[in-house]
Amino acid sequence: MPENLNNDMKLNEVNEVKNEIEEKEKEKENLEDFDENTFYKEIVRIGLNIKPDILKEEKSSIDLSEVTSKDLIEYLRDICCEGNIYTPKYDFHINLPKILNDNVIIENNKEDKNSENNNNNTNISKKSIKKEFSGLYWDLGWLDLKNKLYYETSCNFDITNIPERLTFFEKFVEFLQAFIDKKIYDSLFSFFGYNNSVLAGSDRYLTKIMFKTVLDDMLIDENNHVEIEPLSTRRNNEKKKEKNNFMEFICNILCGYDEENNIRDDSISFNLLRKKVSSNLKNFDGINEIEDSEKK
Repeated sequence: MPENLNNDMKLNEVNEVKNEIEEKEKEKENLEDFDENTFYKEIVRIGLNIKPDILKEEKSSIDLSEVTSKDLIEYLRDICCEGNIYTPKYDFHINLPKILNDNVIIENNKEDKNSENNNNNTNISKKSIKKEFSGLYWDLGWLDLKNKLYYETSCNFDITNIPERLTFFEKFVEFLQAFIDKKIYDSLFSFFGYNNSVLAGSDRYLTKIMFKTVLDDMLIDENNHVEIEPLSTRRNNEKKKEKNNFMEFICNILCGYDEENNIRDDSISFNLLRKKVSSNLKNFDGINEIEDSEKK
């Protein structure tokens, strides 16, 4: 009996160690996975739903089926739609976002992953299906209720494609943190290559392709260099997709589309870049007023 008891005790010890190792491995795997039920419960996303019906107040005879995002933005611009958000230390002036032809696409995390298998017999691409325009979601940013901070975004989403509460939040904070860690805020102009930009009016515009090239290098995940084992191909593809979606989100915020100055694509505005970085870095300790030391 004593011998059997000892064997059982040793077996239990081995199982405990094995379970502990498995738990640690699971923690490593899930370390980069975002769990909004656990983290950032104090963070809320704020925005406005803008539906085509708002135009009925101006023109009762308008055909709502013909309304586009441009019509809504022009209407809001006509009524001078902008505002301020106040925190205990700062106030943020929110400008109306620009019009974009192609908006940021948010992956639906709740979608059944097996749905792809059910659509094997369907060769119709999503782009070939014309979706009826039902309005805009004006994304204003995030409020940190606990610390009384505000992270300013101001960009457009299709109202049927509203991002979930924390979509891009972590990456947006990391994006801002990089300006401090790498001291990019001291040389915004040269860092993003605005010497290759186009001067129009009182602003400079950099092509989206050139901006994304710099942004891609800036957002390299340094954690990849300390991985014990390389990430799986599937996970790597997911990370690339997430990164590309986030970069589109940033470009959406900084879009300098301006017909008056003949900027008709989604080029990146230097004035918007400087404004957004300056206002958002006020949330970080040790950063007071950020002024770009380089002249345009």
